Amino acid sequence: MHHTFNIPISVSWTRLKDEAAFRDASLRYTITDAPGGQPVTRGRLLAAPDIDLSHYTFKAGIDWLAVRVSFPSERSWREVRATINPVVKEPGKGGVFVYGPDWEENYTGEEFIIRMNDPTRDRVNRMWLALWSKVRPPHKLVPQHRVVALEVFVDIFPKKRNGDTDRDLWARRAMMSDLLRKHVIFDRSWLKDEAFGEKDDWPRFVASYEKSNTEKPLTKTQHLIRARQGPPPALSKRMDELCWWARDAKHHIEVPLNATMYFGGEHRPLMIRLQDKVQDLRKVETAIDLKPEQRRSRIEVQMKNTPELNILGGEGIETIDDLRTYKFKRLRKAIFAFQMPTLEKTAEGGPTEAEVEIMKLTGSLGLPPPTRQLGLR
Repeated sequence: MHHTFNIPISVSWTRLKDEAAFRDASLRYTITDAPGGQPVTRGRLLAAPDIDLSHYTFKAGIDWLAVRVSFPSERSWREVRATINPVVKEPGKGGVFVYGPDWEENYTGEEFIIRMNDPTRDRVNRMWLALWSKVRPPHKLVPQHRVVALEVFVDIFPKKRNGDTDRDLWARRAMMSDLLRKHVIFDRSWLKDEAFGEKDDWPRFVASYEKSNTEKPLTKTQHLIRARQGPPPALSKRMDELCWWARDAKHHIEVPLNATMYFGGEHRPLMIRLQDKVQDLRKVETAIDLKPEQRRSRIEVQMKNTPELNILGGEGIETIDDLRTYKFKRLRKAIFAFQMPTLEKTAEGGPTEAEVEIMKLTGSLGLPPPTRQLGLR
């Protein structure tokens, strides 16, 4: 006999007027006996979300990339940017930002990091030609073509079928956005380096909450797992500490649909960002509503080389030329994979209330490892 349960999708702040009436959406799960191939899942239950991936369209791409460039003589970041911007400017495409070799702003020197949003081969080529034109013989520009940071994304749009209402599309998108945040995991291979081990890297979210007597919301950053002060007993690795605290539902905080969720620190080699994207711009008071057909669930993965870890080199991405032949499907298993959690089984054959409560609050976090994974293909 299959058991089921529903997880309500919470909203702490109404971003769009047409969302006000759609606050009763939920994500439904079917419970079956977990395969007994692994001791940790033997005798447990597998929780599978009732969602049909054929009802969605998936789009992947590079959000931005950053390359290192060296000049034969000193110049300012303003001069470099003024050289690039006119030749790469395109309607609907992002801009170019110029930093020092350690990501310093307002930098003057010979080495720079150039970040381009919405990069294409043509825009990158135009950038190199513009920079070369500013260097007179016998000096030469040394672009290196070395990629030092990269952000990739997957956008997931609900498909509109015959007879669908606005509510159907909203609910389908909300289900996917909630599924992503409740099932996202870090592959353990990413956690071997100390750069991922600080509490600041623990899963966190930024959300707006309604305040009384004002239309402006209160914005807060919170960790999904709240650790008590002091180290837990007999544990040394900090990510293990995260799992230790995550075993108890009272340490979990629910992530509302309107929140942006993060794994990893902003200045770390790896950061994952999950959004239910219905607006553009970061500030709530200046946000621009997207058209209904543009609203989507979004995953962004930022990879940035640091002195401690050459994360892109480890993936075989050293130069821009590498991007032309790189098989991005390599990242799917390590990053774009999602845990199918297992739950403790009661004598009656259903899941325990304690572990269902963890699922309702933060999803797979704190539950035993998966017997299999959901991959975005």
